[in-house]
Amino acid sequence: MAAIVHTTDSLIGQPRVAVIDDRPPRVNLVLRTLAGARFRARGFTSPREALDVLASVRFDAVITDHRMGEFDATTLCARLRDKHGAQAPRVVLLTRSIHDVMIPDRELFASILEKPVSPAGLLVAIERALAPVRAARRLA
Repeated sequence: MAAIVHTTDSLIGQPRVAVIDDRPPRVNLVLRTLAGARFRARGFTSPREALDVLASVRFDAVITDHRMGEFDATTLCARLRDKHGAQAPRVVLLTRSIHDVMIPDRELFASILEKPVSPAGLLVAIERALAPVRAARRLA
């Protein structure tokens, strides 16, 4: 079941970020951080349900936990790229240790952050991930 515990989708014009983690308290913590920085954000506790929504709703970035019950973040990235190709949202990975992410898989992610992550560190990572998206919008 997808837990949309908090959403800030009403901030029109701001980047839209999906937060995916199978632990609701972590989803809420990240969503509160994003809301404080005025991002449009939507949280999910099921990667499958998140993929269903991301198939039809455009998100600029995804913040996801590495290991989740249904499947891991590498599988999530592969499915996003299969569906959206070069237009896939940029993915920020939250993991227990960088060493848990296989070296070839690291290039899938815009940023990889080790937990625990400070709110400031998370915001820096999401801003870096969104830099190409913002640049493309300015050119359009």
